[in-house]
Amino acid sequence: QDDILPQGFIAELTSEDVDGTKFTYALAEGDGAVHNDLFLVKGSQLVAKNTFKCAEENEYKIRISSTDDGGMSFSKAFTLTLKNVLEKPVPDTLAVTICEGDAYEFKGAYYEESGTYLHTVSNDYMCDSVYVLQLTVLPRLAAPVVTVEGECTLVSSAAKGNQWFTIDGNQVEGANEQKFTPTEEGIYYVCASNGACFSEPSNAYQVKLSADIDLSMELKKGWNWISSNLSDDKWQEALQFLAPIIDNVDKLISKHTLSYDDASYGTVGDISTLEATEAYKLRMDSTRYNVWQGVAFSPKQKTIALAKGWNWIGYIPIAALPVDEALANIVPAENDVVKNLEEFAIYSNGKWVGTLTEMKPGEGYLYYSGNETVLSYPAGNAFVVSKYSSKAKPAMVYAMPWNVNTNTYPDNMNIVADVYANGNVVPEGLFTIGAFIDDECVGVGKYIDGKLFLTVNGSEKSNQNVTLKAYDNNSNKVCDIVESFSFVNAVYGNVNKPYNLTISESTGIEDISTSEYNIFPKPIRNRMYINGPTEEITSIAMVTMNGVRVINEASYNTTGIDVSSLKPGTYAVMITTANATYVDKIIKVHY
Repeated sequence: QDDILPQGFIAELTSEDVDGTKFTYALAEGDGAVHNDLFLVKGSQLVAKNTFKCAEENEYKIRISSTDDGGMSFSKAFTLTLKNVLEKPVPDTLAVTICEGDAYEFKGAYYEESGTYLHTVSNDYMCDSVYVLQLTVLPRLAAPVVTVEGECTLVSSAAKGNQWFTIDGNQVEGANEQKFTPTEEGIYYVCASNGACFSEPSNAYQVKLSADIDLSMELKKGWNWISSNLSDDKWQEALQFLAPIIDNVDKLISKHTLSYDDASYGTVGDISTLEATEAYKLRMDSTRYNVWQGVAFSPKQKTIALAKGWNWIGYIPIAALPVDEALANIVPAENDVVKNLEEFAIYSNGKWVGTLTEMKPGEGYLYYSGNETVLSYPAGNAFVVSKYSSKAKPAMVYAMPWNVNTNTYPDNMNIVADVYANGNVVPEGLFTIGAFIDDECVGVGKYIDGKLFLTVNGSEKSNQNVTLKAYDNNSNKVCDIVESFSFVNAVYGNVNKPYNLTISESTGIEDISTSEYNIFPKPIRNRMYINGPTEEITSIAMVTMNGVRVINEASYNTTGIDVSSLKPGTYAVMITTANATYVDKIIKVHY
């Protein structure tokens, strides 16, 4: 019976012999010895090796040998029949589908891979209860890419399974086709579904159904680069436009009224009309915020003739656009430049690269064109905003060892550079580079795609001398940079031929490949480990590519370093010993 316990009695073994001798018994090899491993022989008894409770089979074949005192042996095959006496519960089966990257909790355990998982619960008076999880893990779909058709029809790259959402995460009722034309103004995105879960959100689009605009500007004390895309007659008049802030206006200049031979810049009276195609430089005696309400020009109404060289250009679309989309209707020459008062981008190898990533209403720009051409901004009422996130992502904070007031001066120049120390290019993140006129910091560089992009604020009229310094983000030491130059409205270097900046002092920084240290795994996820003579380490620092220190440890232990809180991206790791600082670049990815 199947309620026999381990070591439980099954049968008494006996043999017959005319001499009445004693016999010993054992499980024997040979025909019929199929299930010998499930049984034991103890003396003259056959016992169970393990329990037969709720066994699947009901017949067991064994072979037993009998040996007399004289050593004569005989073996025989037996068939044992199991009589079930306990009830077997029906398995409780659960079929679940989840998305890749998710986990499902089943009876206190978490499962992330497709498969069948069993959980049993012992019962005293019946067979064990069996719970079955049949888990299917579907690949997570890539986020669809949205494009615009016509004025404001949004088109998903996913052919099926689409669901359109408003920016607050609400589904748009009935909007589940590949194309979606909003009937209300707002911001929309789409997710694709494979029947079990949604993909990551697509890029989001702001849809405007009219040309009405609230042109808002935060005009800071000092110089501001501005433009107006308003078509209202009153707002095209310079004095009318400035009327709401006139008490704080010092000067307004344009390319046409500005003469570097004059003793001062032009006055408000020199400009009667604000052209939507033009940029202007406005100096304020205090910071003011204002909103001008009106109707914007259509980009179809206004095109901008670009001369070879520098052009002061306005921004006409009614919403912000990434630089590559805002300038999609022209074919830039290699090393064309577009910039505002604080940032710039350079056209290199078929794309715009730099600190300027977005163009927006109210800002004025300078564009350096390698050819004579015509700029027309994209027409339409749908504009990409940003990749949707249910939680606002904090802006990247850059290391700023020096304070910079970008509004002090009306002009700027730009540098694309590699920074050298000890004859080698310094990896990004190790130093923050600042530009100075006398003791005033007039610009701090940022790294983009491995190159230093530096906007230097100044005045073309003043013949200013610009020097540079390097701030060591590990030791907080400030080093001089050998190169210096006179301020001019120019771009030094480009992505393919960067300007060379040289740190004047020995930095003691070496590539990790020259050391005994090794950082793993690569990429990192939750913890970072270091191999090598870790007892010699005096500090471990991790910084972003723009010098923000995110981890600082005084020593290393075998449990590694927790990096789970870091955002995905590229970081510089600096391992410092008594003799040198070794640097490695690592990538942090999602868990």
